[in-house]
Amino acid sequence: MGNISIDVRKKTIQELIDVEILSGKYWLPSFQRQYVWDEDNIKELLDSIVQNYPIGATILWKPSPEVASEIDPTSVPILDSTPSNTKDRYFVIDGQQRTTSLLLLFNDWKIVRGGESITCDTIAYEPASKKFIKHRNRGIDCSKIVKAFCRHDVDTLIELKNTRMPDDFNRIRSIAQTILEYPIPQYIMETSGEGEDIFPRMAETFIRINKEGMKIGNVELMLSFIAGSLKGELKSQVLKVYKAFENKNITMQPIMRSVFSNFGLSQTQLAKPKQFKTNIEKIREFSSADIEQRIQMSERALRLVFEFLETEFGIRNVRLLPSQTALIPLATYFGKNNFEKIDQMPKTDRKNMAAWFLLVNLNSHYGKSVDTQLNRDIKMIRDSDGFPFIAMQNDMKVRRHIEIEYFQDGLKRNILREANKAFTFLLYVLLVKNNAEDWDACLIASRDIKELEKHHIFPQEYLMQELELDDVEDPSEVEITVSNLANITFVHKPVNALIGDTPPYDYLKQYIGRAKLHFVPEDSLFWTQEAYDSGTFQNARLKLIFESAQKYFPDIFKK
Repeated sequence: MGNISIDVRKKTIQELIDVEILSGKYWLPSFQRQYVWDEDNIKELLDSIVQNYPIGATILWKPSPEVASEIDPTSVPILDSTPSNTKDRYFVIDGQQRTTSLLLLFNDWKIVRGGESITCDTIAYEPASKKFIKHRNRGIDCSKIVKAFCRHDVDTLIELKNTRMPDDFNRIRSIAQTILEYPIPQYIMETSGEGEDIFPRMAETFIRINKEGMKIGNVELMLSFIAGSLKGELKSQVLKVYKAFENKNITMQPIMRSVFSNFGLSQTQLAKPKQFKTNIEKIREFSSADIEQRIQMSERALRLVFEFLETEFGIRNVRLLPSQTALIPLATYFGKNNFEKIDQMPKTDRKNMAAWFLLVNLNSHYGKSVDTQLNRDIKMIRDSDGFPFIAMQNDMKVRRHIEIEYFQDGLKRNILREANKAFTFLLYVLLVKNNAEDWDACLIASRDIKELEKHHIFPQEYLMQELELDDVEDPSEVEITVSNLANITFVHKPVNALIGDTPPYDYLKQYIGRAKLHFVPEDSLFWTQEAYDSGTFQNARLKLIFESAQKYFPDIFKK
């Protein structure tokens, strides 16, 4: 039996960024969520630090050096520019969002991780209001404050001193010092003599500490950790499939579920470490030719899944999806057929698959009993001549149709939160179906998702001022008022920056030709503060969104 010990320590933000992370020891396990924080989250983090409020502890797992590189072969350093050959690894289990936000602050709002750029818009500090704001032209860029006082960049320091009043300069110097010296507690779970019992024990720990209701399924953790059970050529083949689609932001979970399903393993078998290890040994008894054939089939199926997502929904990056688990039944369908291109699919199958995929992503279909439900869906697909939408729909334990109440619920949520990702996914799909442009003469579907910004039609700063939201005590109420389903759309990042906090009544006159394809009411009477405060704008836009959903997916959206 392996051993787990706990060590508790404190690191200042300066030590964390300039020493700990630069050592190359900090890694993100493959089951970790993507970086999902937005500028509002970062503003809250910085404000909490400056106000000396607690921001939570970081939880790390330090396995023994002998197994650290094998436990999760698809993990990545938290920062690409750090050395990757260190034997010690600290897997960031909790605190990834905060740590990544601080890295952005210290690196001019852009870092590279796993070969992919992570960026955010400028967060500035406004001395007059003593607030952090999202703005490129107002206030003082917080990354400049860090550069001047933390990185000791002389040119930036002189610039700030020459362009700011003495009181403002002293204030931002004090802020920089507070950031540098702010202590972050760290819990380090160190394991040694790792046996099979370590994995379920660690999995239980991670599930317990995971926040915001976004529980990491046990199987997801198992698939990540027991990837270390793969050896030799089989491991190389599986990793080759993963690498082929890594740029799509797919995680290891659907890759391994799909691949090993094609070797006859049930989803339940994949979830249990001992069974998984035993079955891996059986797979090694397959001939090299048979293993290669099944791996190639798995890769072809996943390639067709991504071709389907792009042609049907304009999705080239699965970061948009509420759940990647829904990819596995699609891969099963393509695996059992010999299509080389999506065009070879029967039109009925294509229509049914699109409706099913949208429905399960809005429904949290795989929220509970994921292994059992996946086994049922996979069996139905394998036993059917086509894509069995009706049978799979009837087998759902959740709603089988989406009604207007679902959309109305989007008015009661901050849809920019990860827990409400289904709403932004739905909105994006409907924009693509509506041939909407990004307000910069380019179709939404032709843009990489990283080029788009979630735009507030009534800008956040405008609403904060006009509706006097600073006086509202409940922060969640403010979030819902500002970032509900009716007030969000996707536009090109430069357009979003150009609009800034301009009132809708002023800027929509220029963009309404394109904005109406984003379900924005054409009548300017809806663009006023009074229309938003009364809910008239929200109700009008929600109606347009729902009517579009009924138009493009009549089988699942009902009155």
